[in-house]
Amino acid sequence: FFLGPPPRAAASPEELADVAEGTHTFMSLGEAFATSESHGLRAALAAKSRVFYAHFHRERLDELRMRLETEMWQPLPLETGWRLSSLRELGTAHTKPPLQCRAMF
Repeated sequence: FFLGPPPRAAASPEELADVAEGTHTFMSLGEAFATSESHGLRAALAAKSRVFYAHFHRERLDELRMRLETEMWQPLPLETGWRLSSLRELGTAHTKPPLQCRAMF
């Protein structure tokens, strides 16, 4: 995963965290056994993690951009001193719990 080709598009941040945790455990065992540090493996892990998260972030931004560009936007008539709770068009949206980013992925 870390030493191979660029990350799969289907990999999730949770999968990367699982692999990183397993790799860290493996490195710790190896370092304890060999009494030396795994500088090369640590550097490869850090580099692959940066590449993965940059790729993941770019894909999410592209997806968001596509959704915003294809959304049918309608202007809302707003009076001076308006409040979110006064917008009829949103109905009861202001009573819903706040959106959690995790729910989007």
